[in-house]
Amino acid sequence: PSWVDLNPHSVEMPPELVNTYFSDIRPAAEFAERWKRQQAQGIGWRESYRKFVRIEIPPADDASPAAVLREPQGLAMEIVPVGSEMIRAGRPFTYQLLWDGTPLAHQWVEFVSEPPPLGVWRQSDADGQVRQALPFGGRWLLRATRLEAPEQDTQPWRSRFATLLVHVR
Repeated sequence: PSWVDLNPHSVEMPPELVNTYFSDIRPAAEFAERWKRQQAQGIGWRESYRKFVRIEIPPADDASPAAVLREPQGLAMEIVPVGSEMIRAGRPFTYQLLWDGTPLAHQWVEFVSEPPPLGVWRQSDADGQVRQALPFGGRWLLRATRLEAPEQDTQPWRSRFATLLVHVR
């Protein structure tokens, strides 16, 4: 696999975009309430985010040991395919979400296909795993965003974005 760990970036968003952002990343419900309180205080949206990208390129033949390639890379947030099997259309497959190397429970993940575009949302279990069968072959992007509220309302929010690109046979 290939992976990328991007340095933190800061962003400011107008209030009308924050609601769209929230619907796109599905944060915990209490974050929407916190954001409403900040707006009432006249505090704008500021965020510091990091992005972690992993790309799995399938081996040319099914005999190659994928499990060795699927070891966690120690990224601050990552989505890792589990096991050595090839990801095949119509067959359930397990993915592990990790936050600083530990399982990330109850995190929303979207599975997005290339054309035809299809998005399927699933939430990781108590062990940080998601099991999902993808309906057809091709490239799929798995994406998850973990938002963290600031300690003080005047500080920026923090988030980590993890993506995994896989090829389904």
